[in-house]
Amino acid sequence: MSEIKVDTIGPRVDSGTLTIGAAGDTVNIAGTAGTGFPTSVFGSSYFAAFNNTDQTLTNATYTKITVNTEIVDSGGNFDTSNNRFIAPATGVYFIYARGFADSGTNTEINSVLFGLKKNNGTIVAESSVNMAANPGRNMGPALQSTISLSASDYIEFWCNANDASGSPVFKNNTIFSATGAGNEFGGWRVA
Repeated sequence: MSEIKVDTIGPRVDSGTLTIGAAGDTVNIAGTAGTGFPTSVFGSSYFAAFNNTDQTLTNATYTKITVNTEIVDSGGNFDTSNNRFIAPATGVYFIYARGFADSGTNTEINSVLFGLKKNNGTIVAESSVNMAANPGRNMGPALQSTISLSASDYIEFWCNANDASGSPVFKNNTIFSATGAGNEFGGWRVA
C-alpha cells in the first residue's frame, strides 16, 4: 500500500472535475471532514404533541388549541406552556395538525376549520370541512402545510367549529382510542 501526503488535491484545470477511485471502488476518508461537504437539515428539528383533555371551544370563532403534552421534541422547541412550536433556525418546515370537534349530539356540527397561526398574526394555512347541508355529530379536517419560518417565529394550532348547540368541544380522543390519540400537532424542518 502506498501513501501520498499533500495539503491540497485539485483538478488539472480550474473548475474541472476531480475523480477519486473508479466505479465499484470503495473510497474511505479517515479523520474529520472539512468544509465543502454537503450537509442536510432535513429532520434536524422535529416535534409532535397533543391535547390531553377535552377543550370547550367558542362557537364559530377561532380558538387556540391547548396542545400540552409532548410526544417527541428533538430540540426542546415546543413550548407546552404557550402551546406553540418555536423555530430554532430559519428554514422551511412541514407542519401538520389533526383532530376533531364534537357537539355531543347528532346533526349539530355544521363546519370545522383548522388553522395554523404564525406569530399570533394571520392564519398561514387552513383546512376545512363544511357539512352545513347535512350536519353531523363530529368532524375534523386534516391540515398539512410547508411554511417558511425565521428563527424564533412560532406556529400555533387553532380550531373554529360551528355547532348548532353553540358548545363545540375539541376532543382529546375518539371513543375507541387512548387519551390524546384523537389529535396531534407536529412537524419537522425540511430545508
